[in-house]
Amino acid sequence: MNQKLKAGVIGLGLLGTSHSAYLSQHPKVELVAGTDVREQAANEAKAKFAIHVYSDYAAMLTANDLDLVIVATPDPLHKDPVVACAQAKIPYIVVEKPLATTVADGQ
Repeated sequence: MNQKLKAGVIGLGLLGTSHSAYLSQHPKVELVAGTDVREQAANEAKAKFAIHVYSDYAAMLTANDLDLVIVATPDPLHKDPVVACAQAKIPYIVVEKPLATTVADGQ
């Protein structure tokens, strides 16, 4: 593959920022976007990684042609962003463990 994967991160807390730092240094990835409901976390990521930031992951998925999304939200909030990424036809979705915190969400 000659082109870089365009990546986004949903959840820009401690782990999401760590993922962002890794992706921003990876030679085969271009970190282009991130989202967090907390304005301060989003603005810090924007300043640190020079990315577009959003308060709504649906807006991020619509506005960017992403190849890879890492979901780094709090554990009980994994399901909805993962489903949205799948519906947006993101080819590579990485979600932190656990995949879900209830059987219903896992199904």
